[in-house]
Amino acid sequence: MKVNFKLAILVTLIVLIGGCTRVPVGYEAIRVKDFGTYRGVSELALVTGKVWFNPVTETVHKFPVFLKSYPYTEDTRQGSEDDEAIRFSDNQGLTFTSDVGIMCKVITGMSPHVFWYFRKDVDELIDGYIREQLQNCFVFHASKMSAQQILGSDRNMLLTAVTAEMNDRVGWIDSEVVDKNGGREKRRV
Repeated sequence: MKVNFKLAILVTLIVLIGGCTRVPVGYEAIRVKDFGTYRGVSELALVTGKVWFNPVTETVHKFPVFLKSYPYTEDTRQGSEDDEAIRFSDNQGLTFTSDVGIMCKVITGMSPHVFWYFRKDVDELIDGYIREQLQNCFVFHASKMSAQQILGSDRNMLLTAVTAEMNDRVGWIDSEVVDKNGGREKRRV
């Protein structure tokens, strides 16, 4: 009986003191120390494989670093039940509604910084912060152009400017802004 009791205590201590989780391919793990002198988000991302941690004093969050594509469209069948189209105006105040897609991924090694700053996962960032920044970039650059320029041959110039501005504002992602009508621009920071 004493041996079973001691074994049960030993197994309980091992489970409480040591922990292990698996980081799948395409993810980085972020170790957060909840107690101690150096508590907070670790600056180094943990890579694919088994990760050992102390479940009493630490938590591990998995963060995707693979390419994600998201359409911001007026059509509710393409992603969200809401109208998420990007709206902006030209230099005369004429309003445009544009279906725009973004393809982005967190740059490998940057996930601890993104997690520390936002405390959100990539899907929440795409729905909120990234969409807001994309909207602001279109508003800023389109307001300098006429309707003829936006609809004509300068459409790719607008996409290039928006993509460059997005990479300046959100430098921790690789991004590509895609106009659903065929224009495309990619730039890596």
